[in-house]
Amino acid sequence: MCWKKSDDKWKEIKRNIDEAENTISINYSEFKSLGAIDELKINPQSTLGSFLQHIDSFVVNGYLRMTNGNINRAGNIATITGKIREQYGYEKIMVIANDIWGGFFAINNGELSNNIEEIWYFSPDTLGWENTEKNYTEFLEWVCSGDVEYYYSEWMWDNMENEIKDFSNSDGIFTYPFLWADEYELTTAKRNRAPWFEITGINAYYLNQMNN
Repeated sequence: MCWKKSDDKWKEIKRNIDEAENTISINYSEFKSLGAIDELKINPQSTLGSFLQHIDSFVVNGYLRMTNGNINRAGNIATITGKIREQYGYEKIMVIANDIWGGFFAINNGELSNNIEEIWYFSPDTLGWENTEKNYTEFLEWVCSGDVEYYYSEWMWDNMENEIKDFSNSDGIFTYPFLWADEYELTTAKRNRAPWFEITGINAYYLNQMNN
């Protein structure tokens, strides 16, 4: 198999990482993992394919996690995509990043709009989708050096950095009142560490109740 195009993509990815303005915690793969790529039928020579082959974990500012390609790691793209599809009833979206609040970014793949490469964000404060108007390459550039902190500023609380420093890719913040509730206030809300899939499952349950 010819990896030249994939290697070129990796050089672009590595440059974004090396020049990143955001704080990135990263572990690289010791070998090229194709398990998730094969399972989700991802082009191994695309930017996403190259990223998945080289990355075991990738966390931005402690609260935004890029999904990885290692089938044995928490945060695997196939595992997260499968669970979110199950919880929310989707068939085509592919989850490529998630945050501690229970939000997630997904490649549309034709399910949310006609542009199959668009990345959308499922926001836990509205239980609805927002179009980032970015493809994966542009999204990766944004997580490395874009204003990610501003994007999440309304949900960030005092001493947050210390409280989440030991979080794994499978952890999240359960907020009560819920981010989408009228009663929610940043300064008075209660927060507890919880399994990330538990948070997304609760949101999916209430979204289903609202739609019925």
